[in-house]
Amino acid sequence: MVLYTALPPEQVFPPQADDTFSDYFWADFKGQLVQVAPGQEGRAVLVRIASGNAQDYLDPSLQPGCEVMLSELKRR
Repeated sequence: MVLYTALPPEQVFPPQADDTFSDYFWADFKGQLVQVAPGQEGRAVLVRIASGNAQDYLDPSLQPGCEVMLSELKRR
């Protein structure tokens, strides 16, 4: 379905109260920009990596679903 409108997406698709992405945040981890979701006991789960280098996506420590300590992250 294609929606042609001059309205901004925020007005067409208003945020919902149960928006699961609201807890995610961007941070630096091992010199890479990653999006993480806070977990339990001072940990976080990597959601995705934002990099232009294809080799970064092959690093097992940067794969989605990996758990990292919040202390290892530098929040942006």
